[in-house]
Amino acid sequence: MTFESSNYAKFTHFRVTPVTPGVVHVEFNRPKVINSFGPTTWDQYGALFHALDKDDSVRCIVLSGRGPHFCSGLNLKETFPALMGMKDPNNTTFVDKFQEDINAPVIISKPVISVSHGYTIGLGLDIISATTIRLCTKDAKFSIKEIDIGIIADIGSLQRVSVLVGNSSKVNEMALTGDAISGDEAKELGLVSGVYETKNDAIQRAYKLAGKIAVKYVPAVEGTKKHLELMNTNSELVKSGLKSVSIDNTALICDDKYKKFFGGFMKKMKAKL
Repeated sequence: MTFESSNYAKFTHFRVTPVTPGVVHVEFNRPKVINSFGPTTWDQYGALFHALDKDDSVRCIVLSGRGPHFCSGLNLKETFPALMGMKDPNNTTFVDKFQEDINAPVIISKPVISVSHGYTIGLGLDIISATTIRLCTKDAKFSIKEIDIGIIADIGSLQRVSVLVGNSSKVNEMALTGDAISGDEAKELGLVSGVYETKNDAIQRAYKLAGKIAVKYVPAVEGTKKHLELMNTNSELVKSGLKSVSIDNTALICDDKYKKFFGGFMKKMKAKL
C-alpha cells in the first residue's frame, strides 16, 4: 500500500511526508510562531495521529518541527480566550480533551520517534514525553514552563517525565522553577536516548531507527509498544495523575484570582512586544 500525502492536507498546522516504505515524517508547520500550539493545533494533532494509526501504509512516525525550534509551548494569544472562558471549576472537559489530543502517540499502536531541536518547552515537553523514542540536538532546551504562567503542568510532563527520568529532585526543580536543561543534560537524565550535533543528524538517526522498526512484524511491534507503555508512559499511575491534575488545574484556572493574574501577565507580555 502506498502512502497518500493528499489524505492529510486538511491538517494545515502540520506537514506530513513519506520517507521510506512504512515511515512518515510529521512536522509542526508553524515556524513563524515558533511552532506554538493553540486549540486548533492540538485538535489537529490528536486527529492526525489517529488518522495515521488507521493508515496501513504507515508503520512508524518521526516527529519534529519546521524551522530551528521543535515547539515553544502554548500560543498564549490563541489560548487566552479559552482560558478566560473557563467558568465551572467542576467541568474538566477543556483539559481532558487537551490531554487526549497530546496523549495520542501513547494511545495509538504505531511507534513515534520525536526529534527535539531548539526550544522544547512547556507543552513541547509534554509532547515528547508521550512519544516512544526521544532524540535531540545539542542545542535543544527543555523546560517545564507552566509555572511561569501560573498554572500546573497538566498535559503530561509532571506525570511522564517523573517516570522517564531517574532523578526526581531534578524534575521537581524544573517543575517549580521553570529552568531549562540542555540536550546533554536530558541524555544524562534519561529523557532522550541520543544527542546529535545538528537537526539533520538527529533526523537521519530517527529515519534509520524508524526504518528498522518498519520492517518488523507489525503485531509484535504493536504489542511491544503497548506493554512497554503500560509500565511507564501509559501506566495506571500516569493515568490517575493526569485525571487528578485535570481536576486541580481546572479549579485553579476558573478562580477569579487566576483570571486577574493571567490578565496581568498578558498585559506585561504585550508591553514587551
